[in-house]
Amino acid sequence: MLDLVSLRAVAVLSETLNFREAAARLHMTQPALSVRLKRLEDVLGVRLFERSRRGVELSPAGRSLLPAIHRVLREASCLEREARKVAEGAAGRLRIGYTPISFMAAVPRWSRRYAAAFPEVELDLVELLSWEVETALVNDEIDLGFLHPPFAEDGLEALALPTERYVIVLPADDPLGRAESLPFGALAERDLVLPARSVGPHLFARILALCEASGFAPRIRQEVPTSTAVLGLVAAGQGAGIVIGACASLARSDLRFVPIEGPAPELPFALGWRARPLSPLDERFIEHIRREVA
Repeated sequence: MLDLVSLRAVAVLSETLNFREAAARLHMTQPALSVRLKRLEDVLGVRLFERSRRGVELSPAGRSLLPAIHRVLREASCLEREARKVAEGAAGRLRIGYTPISFMAAVPRWSRRYAAAFPEVELDLVELLSWEVETALVNDEIDLGFLHPPFAEDGLEALALPTERYVIVLPADDPLGRAESLPFGALAERDLVLPARSVGPHLFARILALCEASGFAPRIRQEVPTSTAVLGLVAAGQGAGIVIGACASLARSDLRFVPIEGPAPELPFALGWRARPLSPLDERFIEHIRREVA
């Protein structure tokens, strides 16, 4: 059976042509080196070295096989380096789910910095709704996911991330858009475009509770699955919307983003994973996000 130690012994002895020196470089005794070479020659069925009173030299077969031996050793060295990187969480493929709204916050910046720090990790980013991220984690279709607690699925663990405060978004020509901040009750005379109850039931309930506390029943014109859809419909004059403050970074000239006075709904964020022994790759990414948050 071929083994790398024996192949390295051939390579070293071919350089030194001296058993004593080769054994010292290989950190073994001369008899052990001789036995190892004999076993390798038996496996290959050829003599690799000629031994005479003048010393040691490569046989014709040894000279023919030496390039192949060096090639195997180089490939093995590359494999060992890659294996160390994988074991350290510095190389491999990481499947990460994210929600559309999470990529309007700090997640793209965190991911970009991670990619710069670990260029040999292939990031496979997949856009999903929050409940789809949960399902994908449970089904082992992704390794990690940016999503919004509370979770419907069991068996998930998470690193809590900073919450995002919601703001009011209005068409650019709405007079309310000139205010520095607005009480929630200012929306009483506006149609509302809201994130769908089916997509974010907890947020939807929180908005309804704020409407009630502000003394009005909401005039919901449309429910949509994403914040991008909210922005588009508000810009089209379909009403006012509620989105996270990070959406203002889009700097759309046809919209105005106004902070809410007093209590405002907040969107919880988390980096989640299935409860299981984590790979070094998972652990490195989680630690990177923890440092970014800190």
